[in-house]
Amino acid sequence: FVKAPSGCRDEISDSYQTSVQPPLSVAFGRTTVSSRENAINSYNSIKTISPLADLMTQNAIGPINLELRSVPLRITKERASVIGKAHVHSVQAVLLKLVPFWRYSYSLSVEKKYRSKLIDISGEGVGYLNALNGNISNFAICEIGDRLELPNNEYELKTQIITHAEAKDLILNMLIDEHTKDIRFDDTKGEAIISEHKRFKPSVEDINLQLDMIYLPVWEVKGPRNSVELNAYTGEVLTHPVDEDVEFI
Repeated sequence: FVKAPSGCRDEISDSYQTSVQPPLSVAFGRTTVSSRENAINSYNSIKTISPLADLMTQNAIGPINLELRSVPLRITKERASVIGKAHVHSVQAVLLKLVPFWRYSYSLSVEKKYRSKLIDISGEGVGYLNALNGNISNFAICEIGDRLELPNNEYELKTQIITHAEAKDLILNMLIDEHTKDIRFDDTKGEAIISEHKRFKPSVEDINLQLDMIYLPVWEVKGPRNSVELNAYTGEVLTHPVDEDVEFI
């Protein structure tokens, strides 16, 4: 056993004490503490939250804005759950879908002549063709904007299936059928009455058609056996599914 000089013993003792057991005033920002509880309270009082982490937390739970030409979302998730419960009995999930529609507006005015008669074919209107399945709807929509505000980022943005050219052909064919007129003409020859049926329809060139894409927010309320979809702008229950993933009963 080698005995260290007294000066070395003091230095070793001081060094060991400093490295193993630092004063609490150093560990807790030079705050004087008298007990473990006071030490914890002092530490909690001086710690700070990262501004970046705080901002990310706010963004995660706050509303978001999408640059999307869309109908505004007016019906909340809670309201959709209440409306849908009557149709599915037990609500298991409520999902938000943004569904693409081809919005069209049209006008036509043409006269067809047959013998001495003039046949007027005219009309105008607005409608919506579902860009997923081709169904036509006549929604009562008064607001369309270029930005859509959502409560959070829990949504599904559906991708269009029907192209602009395909939608135009479908709509034009539908409008031609809607404005086709079958007219009966009666003519008398002697004592005989001769009836004649003629069909008059507009041509593609007669129809002024405007077409653009918008998105409609749709709530899907899921139950144990079936689902129901709601127009998230009006709260109306949709009678036909907006895509092929929904099972209606």
